[in-house]
Amino acid sequence: MWTSGASKGASYVKAARHHIDLATAASDMDEPLPAWFDFFNSSRLHTFAGYAALTVGDHDAAAEHLTTALNSLGPAGAKQRSVVLANLASTHPDDGDRVATYLHQAIDALNTDWYDAGADRVRTARATLGHSLAGNQLDERLLTLTASPRALPA
Repeated sequence: MWTSGASKGASYVKAARHHIDLATAASDMDEPLPAWFDFFNSSRLHTFAGYAALTVGDHDAAAEHLTTALNSLGPAGAKQRSVVLANLASTHPDDGDRVATYLHQAIDALNTDWYDAGADRVRTARATLGHSLAGNQLDERLLTLTASPRALPA
């Protein structure tokens, strides 16, 4: 039987939340992870959960997960910092000052650790500022940043 787009979307959200809960429970276990499983940690889980919540418009849950992710990023997550900060900016679409603050921090992170995905997320979140002074300042910083040699492929 075919389902409507809305009910199909709701089932995807429910399934995503279920899988995030399963991953959270697995990451909370006291058993050591296999050595090959070095690409994933609780910070990455919170980043994923935050982005999933942001995608379905649950800004409060997204902000909570992304703040936890940001606070737990270690040195190995330096490139991820720009993504998390840009996503955090997107959780506050009605607070231009907060959006600008997070995006400036994301650009600072890109200056240190360039990451195409982070730059893409900054551009996406920047759109919420429209033609404001803060938006124009971010545009200038992005233009300078993307014109630098560090933004070019190796």
